[in-house]
Formats: sequence, structure tokens, C-alpha cells
Amino acid sequence: MIIYVIFYYPFLSNEDKKTYKEVTEKIFADRGVSADGVKKLQAKISAKKMTDNGKQRKKQICLKILMTDITTQLQLSFYTSVMQILKQYVLLFQSADTLVHQLHEQQFKTFKEFLGLLYES
Repeated sequence: MIIYVIFYYPFLSNEDKKTYKEVTEKIFADRGVSADGVKKLQAKISAKKMTDNGKQRKKQICLKILMTDITTQLQLSFYTSVMQILKQYVLLFQSADTLVHQLHEQQFKTFKEFLGLLYES
């Protein structure tokens, strides 16, 4: 989640930047990044030219990431967990071998892993 805050911070309005400046400074300080490094990174990111649609999307993403923090973190964590499970499933069946005989067993295993995310053992 932190990487999204760092990446989208330069796209905030000046007023919002003042609000979230302490948050980003703390993130960088915790990781030992110098102030010069922060300025260079933010200058590179904010120098990107965007279309009006791009600006609107960035504004929506900033709103989601910074303003509705807890909900967004929960959703991203869930998606990240599910993506790992589905990636394993898809990669298994992308091999050159024929694995149709394992389909049912792998679907059942994948479903159990998915349910494991929802219920605590």
C-alpha cells in the first residue's frame, strides 16, 4: 500500500499535498531515504504529461488510496492474496503437459485455498 501512496502523492493538488506531506515524509524517513532523493523522485513522477482522462483517473486513485485508506487496503490485500492463488492455478495448466486429469482436483484445491482466506482456521 505504501508504494501507491508514494507514487500518487505528486499527483495531488497543492492543498492535499500539504495534508499528506507528513505521511510521505514519515514513509521515507522510516526507510532512510534522503530529502534530495525524495525531491528527485517526486519531480520525475510529477513531470509526466497526462491527458484529461489520465488526470481524472489519477484524481480518483488518489481519493481511493489516501482518503478511503482502510477500505482500499483491505481490498488490495484481498486481491493480492487471491491473485497468488489464481496465478498458481493458471500456471499449472499453461505447461506443455496435458493435465486435464488433474483439473477437478486442482479446482477443489484452489477453492479451498480461497475459502481459507475468508475463514480463520
